[in-house]
Amino acid sequence: MKIPSLRRFAPFLWLVLMLGLVGCNSNPAAQSVGPLVTISSPRNGERVLTGESVEFTTVASDSVTPIQRIELWVDGVLVGDSSTPTDEQLHQFTAIHDWVFEEAHTATVEAFAYNLENERSQVAEIVLRVDGPPPITATVVVESAESTSPTAAPLATADNAPTAPPATATPESITVLGRVTAQPGVNVRSGPGTNSTRLGGVFANNEVVGIGRTEVGDWVKIRFEGGEGWVVTRFVQWASDINLLPVANE
Repeated sequence: MKIPSLRRFAPFLWLVLMLGLVGCNSNPAAQSVGPLVTISSPRNGERVLTGESVEFTTVASDSVTPIQRIELWVDGVLVGDSSTPTDEQLHQFTAIHDWVFEEAHTATVEAFAYNLENERSQVAEIVLRVDGPPPITATVVVESAESTSPTAAPLATADNAPTAPPATATPESITVLGRVTAQPGVNVRSGPGTNSTRLGGVFANNEVVGIGRTEVGDWVKIRFEGGEGWVVTRFVQWASDINLLPVANE
């Protein structure tokens, strides 16, 4: 009687045994899903201003393979690439990049993370509304001329013979000094526009010399250590009115 009973439960016992073997042979280690990255600041849809430094904070993580680096792209252009220390293997890494927008528009910001096996994360993306600064209203002070009584002109003598009038500055010789106020600096381009080639840059608090301007005055041609180029007018604090500068060609 006992043997038939055991045979009746044999399939059930066999199933329990197989499940136990599968559980013993399974690998408890976590399976890699590759690196992950997020843009923690600024927030998606946030409003920022041109000429002001915007700080981007990105966080990458990978539970299996250490993080190697983080890339930051703005409007399809690589603007930041931060790598982890070579002597450390970090499974979580935070990178901070600064960027200054030159023109008002809707900006697309993307971040990618790479681990030590060069696996790339899915894109983390935000959209920012870039607005220009409020317009500055110029105040013009007009002084009334004082009335004076006409006086007789003195006769010319050898001592007071008329002399040649002092030379006046030609438009080409007029310059205006300026100091860069944008943080961390301002781009210098080959022409008045963000589509022009970037020739270099001038860091904040450095001086430049304005030698020309566009007709509307939104860009100024400057002389700097790298030669001559164009900068956005509002990113520089000018010592005098830039409208004194001649209209310059590219």
